[in-house]
Amino acid sequence: LLVIELTNICTFCYFIPKNLLIVSFILSQVAMLELIEGHNKKAFNIASSALKQSNNNVATANLYDVLSRVALADKKYKSSVEKASLAFDLFFKNKNYSAAFESLYIKAIALFKAEKFQESEKNLRYLLDIERKYKNCFHVAGAYTLLGLVLLENNCPDRAKAMFNQALSKETAIRAAYLALHESEYNSVLPVVLQGSYEHFHEVDILAAVYHILLLGKKYDAKSFSWYMLGIREGIQEEGLQEA
Repeated sequence: LLVIELTNICTFCYFIPKNLLIVSFILSQVAMLELIEGHNKKAFNIASSALKQSNNNVATANLYDVLSRVALADKKYKSSVEKASLAFDLFFKNKNYSAAFESLYIKAIALFKAEKFQESEKNLRYLLDIERKYKNCFHVAGAYTLLGLVLLENNCPDRAKAMFNQALSKETAIRAAYLALHESEYNSVLPVVLQGSYEHFHEVDILAAVYHILLLGKKYDAKSFSWYMLGIREGIQEEGLQEA
């Protein structure tokens, strides 16, 4: 219903030239809502159409941002990187630093997903560097976490662990757990990091990530078994947990 209402408002505003900025902004929000609902194609069509009408840097930046997220969701990583770069440049030019850093973070994720680890690391380090000046980024913890995973992919476990430790916070720990839950291969460093995080914060989401990684590595020793038992008591549902 919200999408329909916003669309109706946009239809009315199209007849008033001075409201083109409002139209573009609303359409970017409509597209984002469609993306959240999993309607990637609709989100892409709405944002692309609005982009053709946009004549304002702020509105254009928002639309590029939406398109970068759509491309990321569709696993079109090259397009996601390109759109996120355009969004970053425009946001930064207009001094919307929090949005600019968000786009840079999306770009780093797309590069990571595309297995361009060096480029992802470069963008993450740039993000962390300029954030120290502006202090207006919601993803510092996430950037450290992702940088740690990049370093793991580059076979630098000690440096990766240092990144995780540097980012140690509840937000970071939960973000690391979320990323770990999407890992498809076992890495010996992750259980150590995640177990330490769980012992510090006692978050069920972190515990679930511990099990996921241990099961990936087929760890059935006594120490791992104690973690599995804890998971069962917490009611965690993980494929293969009961068998372990």
